[in-house]
Amino acid sequence: MRKLLLLAALPVLVFASVTVACGGGDKKTVDIPGGGKVTVSDDLPGDFPDDFPKYDGAKVLGSVSGSSEGQEGTLVTFETGDDIEDVQAFYEKEFEDGPWKSTSTGSFGGSGTFVAEKGDEAASVFIAESDGKVTILVTYGSKADLGLDDSSDSGDDSEDPTPDDSDSSGDDSGDSGSAELPEEVNLDDEYPKDRIPLPDDARVTSSSSFSSSGTRTIFVELYVKQSVDDLEEFYKDKLEAAGYTDSFSSTSDGEVFLSWTDPDSTTGAAAVVNIAPSDVEGYSTVSLSITGPAE
Repeated sequence: MRKLLLLAALPVLVFASVTVACGGGDKKTVDIPGGGKVTVSDDLPGDFPDDFPKYDGAKVLGSVSGSSEGQEGTLVTFETGDDIEDVQAFYEKEFEDGPWKSTSTGSFGGSGTFVAEKGDEAASVFIAESDGKVTILVTYGSKADLGLDDSSDSGDDSEDPTPDDSDSSGDDSGDSGSAELPEEVNLDDEYPKDRIPLPDDARVTSSSSFSSSGTRTIFVELYVKQSVDDLEEFYKDKLEAAGYTDSFSSTSDGEVFLSWTDPDSTTGAAAVVNIAPSDVEGYSTVSLSITGPAE
């Protein structure tokens, strides 16, 4: 089961941060698959941590806050004309000397990443350069909401180390443990089937969209009778064929996260794909967030 659809939705919105910003301090909220919500604003959120380092002179381009299945997270986009080396050096020093402490760092094709924690709070910083500008993406929330709190998992394991024999035999003799497929819905008419086709026999179980400042974002959830590995290869092939570039990909606990963007930054086009085993036997779930110019 996917951990956080909202975290799949946030990056695709902010990769197109200049065009997603609402303008005039307005906010826009949209429902996403799985019962969550995403709110887009061009302001710094009021709950942004006061002691979290902000690069001097960086402009706030916008913010996206999401909630799904009891979990919450917020992503803020900053921009500066300074060199990327200066920005990365700033965060390295702040996370060494300040109240937020770095727990991991990384790099992806010239871009830099940091994960920092303070008490039960956590944040990630993604720094990238494009068209002479440096973009700083800051995602923050609680450790549990951002999937960085392992204590709950270990607690669950120790809580029930040996299941009751009567319970397990009852489960085996009765229900197979596979849930029923959710009801099928119509796919959004604006979904770009020509660029990102759906897998064979895909069952669309949720579909919604919204537009802002010339940009349209579409959220889709699918149930597909294929393995996670096969679906990962399918989407990598289709995204590459459509001209997208792999900006970040990861695999964790059997789930795959793919974030691809259009090299032409003026289009604001981006795609985020989250693939995970489902609770329906033999099926995987695919959560898609597709952003592009509104027609």
